[in-house]
Amino acid sequence: MLPVLAKHTLHYGLSSILGRIIHYVLIPLYTSILSPKDYGIITEMYAYIAFLHVFYTFGIETTYFRFVTKYTQQKKKYCSHALYLIVIIGIFISILLVGCAEFLTKLWGYPGKAHYVYAIVIILFTDTLLVLPFAQLRLQKKSLIFAQKKFFFIALNLVLNFFFLIYAPAFFQQHSGDTFDYCAGILYANAWANGIMVCTFYRFFRHYIVWKISWSRIRAMLQYAWPICLTGLASTTNEMFSRAMMKYCLPNYYTVHDKATLLGIFGGCYKLSVFMLLCIQAFRYAAEPLFFSYAKHHKSPVFLSKVMHAFVLFTCLVLLFVSIHLPFLGKIFLRNSLYQEGLGIVPYLSLAYVFYGIYYNLSIWFKLQDQPIYGLYCLLIGACITVGGNFFLVPLYGYWGCVWAVLASYFTMMVVCYRLGKKRFHVPYKVFRGLCYVVGVTLFIMVYPYITFVNICQQLIWNFFFMLVYLMCVYFFEYKKFRRRTLFS
Repeated sequence: MLPVLAKHTLHYGLSSILGRIIHYVLIPLYTSILSPKDYGIITEMYAYIAFLHVFYTFGIETTYFRFVTKYTQQKKKYCSHALYLIVIIGIFISILLVGCAEFLTKLWGYPGKAHYVYAIVIILFTDTLLVLPFAQLRLQKKSLIFAQKKFFFIALNLVLNFFFLIYAPAFFQQHSGDTFDYCAGILYANAWANGIMVCTFYRFFRHYIVWKISWSRIRAMLQYAWPICLTGLASTTNEMFSRAMMKYCLPNYYTVHDKATLLGIFGGCYKLSVFMLLCIQAFRYAAEPLFFSYAKHHKSPVFLSKVMHAFVLFTCLVLLFVSIHLPFLGKIFLRNSLYQEGLGIVPYLSLAYVFYGIYYNLSIWFKLQDQPIYGLYCLLIGACITVGGNFFLVPLYGYWGCVWAVLASYFTMMVVCYRLGKKRFHVPYKVFRGLCYVVGVTLFIMVYPYITFVNICQQLIWNFFFMLVYLMCVYFFEYKKFRRRTLFS
């Protein structure tokens, strides 16, 4: 089972990694062209997009996985009904947003920018239409085709970003004489890329459109989906609330930078922590269909335990790498020195993502038992901590308050989910050994900033040595597991 997971993780991971690499190529472009204030606007807009995306998709992706694996003889019918639900919900929300465009931009503090909302609507609706085609590829284990489609979208998005940020401004200013809106350009690039991508799945939409609707299926899918939607909302709150609301939580006595600039600095540095999120995303794409497929296997708890331990080992390695190479990453990706003021938050945000990844592994028990309400409980607890932490800590510590709130939130969710799962779906996790790796790496990244180096060359040599020490520890303590092929087989 684990070799299958590794193969699919490679394909999904390669597409995700390339996407993130190209996204990292865009970060220097963004930070060199956009001021931190403008980057703060983009950060805020994409935070709103993340929240709205939860309502557009309404948990239909996971619902689709569950129903087509449970009712294998009716896959086409359930896929068609899932498609209907997504389209109807998307049209309804889109009409509301377009009608309230002027009001929303005034509320956000950007009057006269209704075109932001129009672009956001196009991005959300087209992105929602892509959910089921990609889910179908994952379910059919066509990870190579999935990766090819993602590569095409990534290249298209890259080309359109360069067009709207480099060539379009000169053309626009030459013919209109007005200043080009770079924030709108980024949104337009995303909207066009999504629209073109939808056209590439024309055959999927033509094949799965069935005009006969069964309201009993619709009700069953909605009943399963709404807790997942609320779960997604709580999860998005944990990740995006700080970026959506930070400028409203910051006190007025901050005089070094204005609120939008601080949000831009925070958003730029937050991007460097997505190395860890990348690992979780690639794992999720590969693991979720396999978890459901092997749900009834008598050794599924052992399988889950092995996957968890491998995940902890790898994410700790990524956490260590990002943390000790942070000065170099900052200079490469954050071209404006203002952005580099917030680099200290990256290791702790990455650690928060480690906790989130462990939580995701733990949360599979309530999905397999058709009890997603427990996931909602865990995420609501985390969301309350995130919201409360932001309101209380941001006025005192600025964007560091956001970091502590997210870290506390994901840690609490991880602990609560483990305690609930231990009583209802026992899995023999290697808790102590995994905890040793996480605590050991965390203590080291706390001490590392206080280590002084003579020059960059010496620092790189020592960084290589630190990475080697970690890998040697893994080899020493996991040697028998590798030799007996019980960890990956």
